Amino acid sequence: MDEEYLQWHTGLRFERPEVKYRPFVESNITGERRYAAELYDHRADAAVAASEFLDALREGRASHIAHDDLPHQDADHEALA
Repeated sequence: MDEEYLQWHTGLRFERPEVKYRPFVESNITGERRYAAELYDHRADAAVAASEFLDALREGRASHIAHDDLPHQDADHEALA
């Protein structure tokens, strides 16, 4: 298990132009974010994907991180998974 991701949590970013959700994981310590490459139509599907994404990172098998540098949006556009 990759201990780097033990202090991380999941979340969702609402992408307005696409009207879809993008899963992300965020460090509880530094606030650094890693975004999944896929977008989802339904919030529940994106929440499951965020959990699976974090599990994959912790297990060292995540292969598709989209953007580590997407700008943070306002809190009303994001929700914890």
